[in-house]
Amino acid sequence: MFILRDLKILLKSLLILGICIVAGYLLLILVYMLPTGNIRTNIKNCIEQYETFQTFPEWARGYQFTATDDYTDATYILPNAVYPGEGDEKNPFKNAALVPHNDYVGVIHDIVYELSDNFRSEEIDSFPFCYTRYWHGYLVILKPLLCIFSLNIVRMMNAGLEFILMALILMLAVKKSGNMKLALSLMVSFMLLNPISCAINFQLAAVMNIILVAIMILMLWGDKITPEKGAPFFFLVIGIAVAYFDFLTYPLASLILPLSVYLWLHHTEICGAEGDNSSKFWQGPVFLIRSGFFWAFGYGAFWLSKWVLATVVSAITGANEYPLKDAMKEVGYRSGLSGEGYPYPMVVLKNIMVLANWPVIILILAVIAALIVYGIKNKGRGKKTIPAYVCIMIVPFLWCAVTLEHSYDHAVFAFRNMASAILPFMLLGLRD
Repeated sequence: MFILRDLKILLKSLLILGICIVAGYLLLILVYMLPTGNIRTNIKNCIEQYETFQTFPEWARGYQFTATDDYTDATYILPNAVYPGEGDEKNPFKNAALVPHNDYVGVIHDIVYELSDNFRSEEIDSFPFCYTRYWHGYLVILKPLLCIFSLNIVRMMNAGLEFILMALILMLAVKKSGNMKLALSLMVSFMLLNPISCAINFQLAAVMNIILVAIMILMLWGDKITPEKGAPFFFLVIGIAVAYFDFLTYPLASLILPLSVYLWLHHTEICGAEGDNSSKFWQGPVFLIRSGFFWAFGYGAFWLSKWVLATVVSAITGANEYPLKDAMKEVGYRSGLSGEGYPYPMVVLKNIMVLANWPVIILILAVIAALIVYGIKNKGRGKKTIPAYVCIMIVPFLWCAVTLEHSYDHAVFAFRNMASAILPFMLLGLRD
């Protein structure tokens, strides 16, 4: 019965995946039909901030923890948003699948050379570059907003949305659990993700917004998402959303944080009540593996579907692009199977070192001290959830092992995968 039930859920998951593929592609087609005149104007009016050509500017200089990612914003996201311009390919079906932008030879921050008057006199060769291996679903939201608002207003709107969601989540966490444990744990977790950088940077905003929306859904309707039938689809959709809206930043955090919150809210159903001898210690880890599988299935399968879609469209339109071949090569490189081959301890250490600044160190030491005091005063608390929370804490370290190159080269933002482990750590210490 267990296998038959999960087989039915998997078949429904394939249906959901197919619907999302069609809907995702159609939405991109629609936004590529929008005129880009206002988009170009609304970005051009705010372009000065990218003219300094900083790759990872820090709002507290000298601390990587505070870095944003201007390189991706100005080299991919914004150039994608203003395409097509005058004289560019106007086919929305082709553009939605291949996502081209004008790449200027030998420079970074392509959007500056395309729109800034300060660089207009420079003669630089350009060519259409297709970034085919990602869905670029952020364009579904970004293009319509930039048709109406300036770039900086859109950035402020994103910041406002994120901080409002965080405030509502903390309020609902207190109301739902009847104490401050979950709210305090979430507050510390949000702090370690550095919400300021996520709020003002488009590259970092996608996963953060998905995390906040997912947790908000759990706060509002978590009781209706049952562990047996609801949770697989919930985590499947999270995985699909990350693959659609994100590049490859800190996707694992979108699993770790909602999964930890879900376990806290449903721990009795998942792990069994204290004193219930019929429940087994492996129930929690089995649920986590099952939920993680559906998240990974949604994330990986939806990403793969983009490679196939782009390959088919490229062949039909004669675009001379090879998305599937390029993507498979990139998987080998990002995983560390090819390329530098960084030692695993070095990868983990580099991610931890991003967090090695006094404000974060003091915060973590305070958390550990508080958990020790709480543990001493509350001996004999529930033990059934211990294996589950420990398993969640281990996952970021496993992620580093299978994404060696990416976790090392992009530790400046990928550290958030590791930082997300603070939530299951705190909930483990505060368990009832």
